[in-house]
Amino acid sequence: MIVVNHTYKEIGMFPKDIVGGGTGSYYSADNIFILGRQQEKEGTEITGYNFIINVEKSRYVKEKSKIPVSVSFDGGISKWSGLLDIALDSGHVIKPSNGWYSRVDTETGEVAVHDNVTPGGNPISSGGGGSNYSNVNVKGYLTSGAFDGNLIPSANNVYSIGSLAHQWKSIYVSTGTIYINGVPQLPAQIQMPAENTLAAKLEMEQGDEILSWRGAGDDTFIPIVSWNDLRWRLLDAITAEKGFSLELEDESGERHTVEFKGSDLPRLSPNTDPFAILGILPIPGKNAQGESTWFELQLDPIDSIMYATERVWLITKVSTRMMIGLITGETSLKQLSGPISIADMAGKSAQFGWQSFLSFLALLSISIGLLNLVPLPMLDGGQLLYDAWELLSGRRISVELQGVFQRFGFILIIALTIFALFNDLQRFFPSS
Repeated sequence: MIVVNHTYKEIGMFPKDIVGGGTGSYYSADNIFILGRQQEKEGTEITGYNFIINVEKSRYVKEKSKIPVSVSFDGGISKWSGLLDIALDSGHVIKPSNGWYSRVDTETGEVAVHDNVTPGGNPISSGGGGSNYSNVNVKGYLTSGAFDGNLIPSANNVYSIGSLAHQWKSIYVSTGTIYINGVPQLPAQIQMPAENTLAAKLEMEQGDEILSWRGAGDDTFIPIVSWNDLRWRLLDAITAEKGFSLELEDESGERHTVEFKGSDLPRLSPNTDPFAILGILPIPGKNAQGESTWFELQLDPIDSIMYATERVWLITKVSTRMMIGLITGETSLKQLSGPISIADMAGKSAQFGWQSFLSFLALLSISIGLLNLVPLPMLDGGQLLYDAWELLSGRRISVELQGVFQRFGFILIIALTIFALFNDLQRFFPSS
């Protein structure tokens, strides 16, 4: 552990000017510990120190907690440091206001008599100037399973919240972009459906504007504000294999409703376009008169938040189903994209302006957050899987076994990365 309590204005062999940390360290440091100490004496001779580590800020342990560590001059750090505090917190040991530490039978609630002695046979007083943690005879708790019910660390919140923070960040970015400047969008107007497509069979025509959407089981129609809005709703319905209804307005101004059944929807495939199979494709950026059809989607603050939140939720659902499909075999591994595809999509989005580029970054952030929750070692989802096992079984996974899982997870992640890169090369450099 490295503890830094001051910084220097310049880097050198013998820097002179020292800058106090102040509150700046709370913004820059991942962990802040304040150490206190108490002398350990035998008579008048100092034999060691009892340190108290006060956790002011941490990603890994509960903040404002106090961690005792006993260090003797003869033996160094005691391996029993803090164990008494764990026993007190878990209810396996009690500390009366006046008397000895005593062990508690957690099944009956009875207090054991004279089960609170040191290895030398001397009782430990709970009064006076503190306790000698290094002499508490609690070794048996390590092997008896006494603490197996309290193994889940408080850091689990960091694993889950850290991944979900990507979703929140996407909402913030999308909300700010839509509200402040607007995002370039195509209108939800379709081109002429190809023959034998579902749209053609439902008599949809060139220039039909999709006004609203109603999913299977919904009572009301939801307004469609752009093609991108419609696109993600279509992907949601396709991946969920659920039908939907569309309210249309043709070029003459007449409105009507068409219904798509879930059984008729296409399945996602690396070699086909599901929107082309449906027959629902947007009109390119220019109309028949050669005029641009792009518009700036800009909403007020409340509508921006609602729109961005719903969009992130839709993308999260679609991405989750596709990731599950990779495991079940319903989604082809050929749909995995690597760094080349990501760079290509980033470049294409930047061509439409910084707003589109920020929207792409928001989409990428959602994917990263979901990927981090995959239950693979080396990811946050893997740690959550360890903790779930401990919660259900009441036993820790050994460090050695975790090491094996970590190596396996590393190999698997590298293999998936190489495979995704291979997919990219096949897309951009197809064989003749």
